[in-house]
Amino acid sequence: MAKNSDVKKILIEEWENRSTFVDKLRDKYDNLWQRLENHPFLVEIAKGKLPMKKFLAYGKENQYYISELRAAAGAGAMRATSDSERQIMIAIQQLFPIDLADYSFGQLAIAAGIPEKEIKAILDDPDFPLPATRAYTDYMFKEFATKPAGVAIASWITCPWSYSAKEIGGLSCAKTFSQALAKHYGLDKKVADKYTYDYEDWDKHNMGIKALKDTVNNFAKDASPSMLRILESNFRRDIEFEYMFWDMAYRHDPDKKRKFGDYF
Repeated sequence: MAKNSDVKKILIEEWENRSTFVDKLRDKYDNLWQRLENHPFLVEIAKGKLPMKKFLAYGKENQYYISELRAAAGAGAMRATSDSERQIMIAIQQLFPIDLADYSFGQLAIAAGIPEKEIKAILDDPDFPLPATRAYTDYMFKEFATKPAGVAIASWITCPWSYSAKEIGGLSCAKTFSQALAKHYGLDKKVADKYTYDYEDWDKHNMGIKALKDTVNNFAKDASPSMLRILESNFRRDIEFEYMFWDMAYRHDPDKKRKFGDYF
């Protein structure tokens, strides 16, 4: 692994040249990534037109998602067949503190208006996750618990990558909404800047993206044609689940009773 100061340069070069298996997939499905970037949730919040309750709905679902991701990575570590697989799964777990209120997104959610006690209560309520959240996390957990690390990470990499800087192939989703919250919704700028920094400039995050990409790329080198199709399917499906996640939060009205079958 390169030194911290070099990682972003490497990621920029990989994306500009579309030089790796994952970058080529990212390029192939760029039209789907652009649908993420142009989702009304992100477009409207950037303009200060998204109702705050929709962001709060997203914030709560995202806390549940993060907790399930930690659990999925734990399952991945248990089924790992090599030290390298085990290490990447443990590293994913270590990205997020056990107390989600300590994570920069948890601090952002609290500053936006979600009481800390609600964040903690989310994890104890089996009825809390909306159907799209549950479908996404259940799918992800299955891949982490039953598949090699490269396949599992292909089912999740869109999430952290799309939140990252555009120059490394991301969509700057984190920057879009965190800066909009400070500009249009009165959020504490220091809290918003901290969250933006974690995804745009933090060496540890960029090193994480590089490690995730390398895990998928290295697995793809020796993968059979059928396994390569699975990798691509997981990558594409992950983009679809990310879109569903934003769409669910956009369409959900927390003031109304959820209708059967909504938000898939």
